[in-house]
Amino acid sequence: MTQEDFLKITKGINSGKDLEESFIRNIYETIEREPFTLAEDDDARMKQEAALATSFKRKQDLFVKEGQGYVKRGAALIKQRGTNAEFILVNDTEPIKPMFEN
Repeated sequence: MTQEDFLKITKGINSGKDLEESFIRNIYETIEREPFTLAEDDDARMKQEAALATSFKRKQDLFVKEGQGYVKRGAALIKQRGTNAEFILVNDTEPIKPMFEN
């Protein structure tokens, strides 16, 4: 959708009046810069990209990207709980390995 199309579809949405054109353009530019999607859409997109990935490098990049998403969502959940819990990113998994071994 172009910015002009966006301006057209927002005509009259303020109780029959138009909002300030600069305000509408600012909204369009913000969304274009920082698009928002549903988590389900992002997950489906990642799965599709992974299925189409043919090179090891691309698969590795997708794996890293997916891991970063998990960390971001986990941090958001911890903050959402409203506790005084502290989130610490650990790069060394050796100390916790025994917890996951059979």
